[in-house]
Amino acid sequence: MPRSSESTYRLTVRLDASGVKDRERDRAVKLVAYRAGGREAVEARVAFNQAGEGRAALTFDEAPGQLRVVVGPENATTEQMRGLQTIAVD
Repeated sequence: MPRSSESTYRLTVRLDASGVKDRERDRAVKLVAYRAGGREAVEARVAFNQAGEGRAALTFDEAPGQLRVVVGPENATTEQMRGLQTIAVD
């Protein structure tokens, strides 16, 4: 994970929804990164361009260590995202 000049760490997550059938062009999703053990979460709203591509940039004041990244509905709370059937990567 690259470290920026402001003494923060940045994680960029790219999403591709171009293959989603009947995709609503103006619908965004929520991306949440949970630290190890479910502690402290960082979230971002991801909007997609006409081609179905989106990107989230998350910043951390210190090296975050292991993260679980979850993508789900834009209107879900950070707490709800923990228990939903979503796309997740550890």
